[in-house]
Amino acid sequence: MTFILNSHNVFEYLAARGLCNPSDQALSKIEPLEAKNFNLLLTFPDGNKLLVKQERHNQEGKAAGEFLNEWRIQEFLQQFPELANLRSWIPDVLHFDGENSIMVFRYLDDYRDLMDFYAKENIFPPEVAAIIGTLLGKIHHHTFNRKNYQDFFSTETGNLTTDQVPRLVKSLERIGPEIFGSVPADGLKFFALYQRYDSLGQAIAQLGNGFAPCCLTHNDLKLNNMLLHQDWEHESISMVRLIDWERC
Repeated sequence: MTFILNSHNVFEYLAARGLCNPSDQALSKIEPLEAKNFNLLLTFPDGNKLLVKQERHNQEGKAAGEFLNEWRIQEFLQQFPELANLRSWIPDVLHFDGENSIMVFRYLDDYRDLMDFYAKENIFPPEVAAIIGTLLGKIHHHTFNRKNYQDFFSTETGNLTTDQVPRLVKSLERIGPEIFGSVPADGLKFFALYQRYDSLGQAIAQLGNGFAPCCLTHNDLKLNNMLLHQDWEHESISMVRLIDWERC
C-alpha cells in the first residue's frame, strides 16, 4: 500500500531514514508549498531546510513516475565522474523512494526562481541570460553523441520520456475542449491549421519519426525551473541551477 505523505507524518518519515533528528520535531516548522506535486518545506532549529516532494496519486493510487527521471540524473552523474562539474548546476537530492514516489532535496535557500526575480526586480541582466546559455551549452556539449551515456538512459524501462516526441505527435490527433483553457490564442490558430491541412500533420509526423536524441536535455525549461543565486552578481560557480529534471 502506498504511503501518502502529509504534514503529520513527514517528520517521522525523515527520522526513520536518518534525514533528521527526532528531538528537533517540536522546534521545527513544516509548511506546504503550492506546486503540481505535494511539497512540504521543513525548517529545522539550526536553520537548515529540506524540501520533501511526493508525486500526486490518481484514484487507483498510482503516480506518473516522473521522479524516476529526476533520480536518474543523480545516478547518471555518479556513474560518470567525468561529468562531476555538472553537479553544481542541478538540485541536491538526499533521498529517493521509488515505491512511494517521494524525493527529499536540500532546500536551496540562497536561490530564487527566475520568474520571481524578473517579476519583482524588473531587471533583465544580460549576464544572467549569458550564464544560462553557457550552462545549457556545456550540458549539451559534454553529453553529445556519447553512446555510453545514451545506453545508460535507454536501459531504464520505466523512463516515461523515451517516446516523448512520438506520444506528443499522437496526442495532436485527438484534441479535446480542455485546450481552450490551457493554450494561448496563437496555439489555437495552430490547432485550427493542423486540423485543416493534412500536409501539416504529415510533416509533423515525419519530424516525430525522425527524432533521434543525441545529448542530455532538460525538456521543461521555463523560468520557474531556473534558480538564480540571491547574490548572483558575486557568485561565479553556481549562479544558476536547473531544477525539476522530471522530463529529461
